Amino acid sequence: MMFFLFAIYFLLLYLDEEHWNWKKVLGLVFFITLSPLYMGGVWAGGSSLGIMILLATGVIVPVIFFTIGDTSNLKRFVVEYYPTFGLSLVTGILLARSGFVGIRNFLVFSFEVLIASTVLVLIMLYGERFLNFSDWIHRLGTVIAIGIAGFLAFYAYFGKALFNFLRAATQSTPLYQTVAELQTPSWREVIATFSLKPKGSNGDSIIFILSIIGLAILGWKFYLEVKEKRYETYKHFIPLFHYLGTIYLFKQQFASLSRHPWRQ
Repeated sequence: MMFFLFAIYFLLLYLDEEHWNWKKVLGLVFFITLSPLYMGGVWAGGSSLGIMILLATGVIVPVIFFTIGDTSNLKRFVVEYYPTFGLSLVTGILLARSGFVGIRNFLVFSFEVLIASTVLVLIMLYGERFLNFSDWIHRLGTVIAIGIAGFLAFYAYFGKALFNFLRAATQSTPLYQTVAELQTPSWREVIATFSLKPKGSNGDSIIFILSIIGLAILGWKFYLEVKEKRYETYKHFIPLFHYLGTIYLFKQQFASLSRHPWRQ
């Protein structure tokens, strides 16, 4: 997890600099260097959660820029983000041969999704001569239609294996490994986990409540950035998606343990 957070820090350092300088080069080099570390880590199977967060950023943020009609920031983000993220995926795929990174198939799948997203971006940037991009409703409708067509195309190509790749984000993460080791899969344990009271008490859930306040602040800042068409929209999308995705996985794995008591 810490390797992922460090990688995100250097990725943001790289993206924040509009022109090439030592900060931008430093951010790029350290992001590529740290990428295989969060892809592998102490869990031999590797973690796909970080990949899912970055992949969602690469897909959803351009769609947001396109929907609000901000093509200048769309171009800048794609030119900066896609080659960098693609290079990190290729690095992970190559190092998977050593056995350190154990999610090679998911990395290949993510790279193919990135290629499909590149096609979508080209349509968003140059498809106006053929499609109606007159307002945000038509632009969003176009993206949804292309997204559905893309999903059907991926399903036709991968078959049922597509759902196995998607399911990997919920069953090959440190979060899953950690929750699967709990002996009392109940919401009381969740409250105790995010509490300030000593272990053994009912818990006060203070940490979780404070995180909800932080989530509201992040959501408000993200809304303002979208409304003001700011390039830094990705800065608050990444932690928002990370938070919501982590809570979803945490809750889902508790539900899974409840359905399958033998996993306890």
